[in-house]
Amino acid sequence: MTAGEEVRYLLRRDADRLGLPNADFWLIDSRALITLVFDDADTTLGVTVSEEPAEVLAACQARDAAWHFASSTTDFARRIRSDM
Repeated sequence: MTAGEEVRYLLRRDADRLGLPNADFWLIDSRALITLVFDDADTTLGVTVSEEPAEVLAACQARDAAWHFASSTTDFARRIRSDM
């Protein structure tokens, strides 16, 4: 990973069980929050970007809570089968 980021995965059912927010997002340097927006059919509509401190802090807290339960890309790929 060239930029030094680490991508980890957490299934939605596990996030729900942990009481985490129902949102898919990226945090950039814990300063910017990029949230993916989906319609009811799970089609990606786009993203929202926020640097609002309270929103970024809430996302950082959710990330930190989820981190322990999330899988590395390698482990996730081993567990999840794909036909692609």
